[in-house]
Amino acid sequence: MAQCELNSSINRQIGLALQDDCETPAIVNASDFKVRPQQSPEFNLEIDMIENNESKKSFTKTGNVAGIQRMGASFEGWMSGSGVSTQVNEFDKPLRACGLGSVQNVNIPVDMSTSSGEYKTFSTLTGATSNATGLLMFVDKKNSIAVFEMKTGGAFNSSETLSDGAGFSIDTNGSPATETANKNYYPKSDNWEWFTYRQEGDDYAWEGYSVAGDLEISTEAGQPVASNFTFAGKSALYKNSLITGLTGPVAVGDLATDGGSPANVVRVVSPIAVGDTYFNYEVVSGQLPTGTAITFTTSTETATTASVQRDPIGDRVDTIGVTKYSTNSPIALCSGIRILKSNTEGVDLDFQNFSFSLNNELEEILSMASCSGVKLGAIGDRRPSFSFNPLLVTSDDWGAYADFKEGKIIDGFAITFDKGVLNRFAIVFDKIQIQSISNADQNKKTTFEFECDVISQVDDQEFAIVYY
Repeated sequence: MAQCELNSSINRQIGLALQDDCETPAIVNASDFKVRPQQSPEFNLEIDMIENNESKKSFTKTGNVAGIQRMGASFEGWMSGSGVSTQVNEFDKPLRACGLGSVQNVNIPVDMSTSSGEYKTFSTLTGATSNATGLLMFVDKKNSIAVFEMKTGGAFNSSETLSDGAGFSIDTNGSPATETANKNYYPKSDNWEWFTYRQEGDDYAWEGYSVAGDLEISTEAGQPVASNFTFAGKSALYKNSLITGLTGPVAVGDLATDGGSPANVVRVVSPIAVGDTYFNYEVVSGQLPTGTAITFTTSTETATTASVQRDPIGDRVDTIGVTKYSTNSPIALCSGIRILKSNTEGVDLDFQNFSFSLNNELEEILSMASCSGVKLGAIGDRRPSFSFNPLLVTSDDWGAYADFKEGKIIDGFAITFDKGVLNRFAIVFDKIQIQSISNADQNKKTTFEFECDVISQVDDQEFAIVYY
């Protein structure tokens, strides 16, 4: 197997564009470059080389034949909010490529002094006067807001009592905030979205398409909250151009030229049908300009380039309104990180680090009809998990400990990261079950290390990554 690791510190941006179908690579343009990795991203192309030992006089083997081509890519970023109310967070497309679907949420101002009983994440609350219902993500005590996904009846009134019918109630204290950037990202087990992944440096571009992804979010005290994305799918180390007015089919190996002086010439690397609106090519000389008539020399068919994918990507505008405490990436230091036990109003715990993993099992769907042998990347299984280590608390300080050590399935948590409006997010769990636990005594206090599986009785509602 040959492996080509394409990696360069020159890379500063990642492009991800939504594909209309699972096999057609999307055109990635400057507006799709929304992610700036925090370290050099990696793009790996693996090619299965098949020995081609035909009979001849020489002992030297004939050159091998290239077989299945696999694409792998990864990058690390800092989790942060959108920075502007009309813009989704920069991880919207990578999250969806990991099998997550987004739903609009709203922030409801609440009066914490009227809170009664115990709330539960993912519970349904009903307004006493509006009769509207909403799915409660969690209650943020620090900012006196409750984060909802509205279900029926429109919106809650600005002053009414919300209750879950199981003993928890709280009063609203103002109108909801409906920023378009506020979204819940839930897992979904079918109909996820494929993307074209592209990196650029100086005079080169690497691409994978029909990719599916996996995600891990982690941090420790004093460090940024890091998101690590991994993708798998088809490989493409060639260029791609939109075309219009194609007069007939074109075969692999045909040359296309614009007839200029000097001529721009490219070689077709995948077959083109009459109805296709793009074609993939390798550059022989020059670069096809946009809006230029081209001729395929062997087939004598003609077409016009509508746009060229490899135009310069430009620079993404940085987050608008950056200030030290609001829109910079959340740092796990005096940043409002809290663990909220679902059936209480919140428990503040000190902890040094945490890690949350989707644990998607990435698969390759193989097909002889694909020129690379790989039809698409897919998510075959998922087992989300969560680990953290509360510090310097006794077992009596936290009622969940007793349930944890007995291996019970208990209500989950919401972990919030707060650097101000438009730069807040949370990871909300429906239910969790301990897989391993360890503790140690320190000055008559107990330190814990928990590793948990994230589960739910409701399909595809095990957790939510919430931007609020």
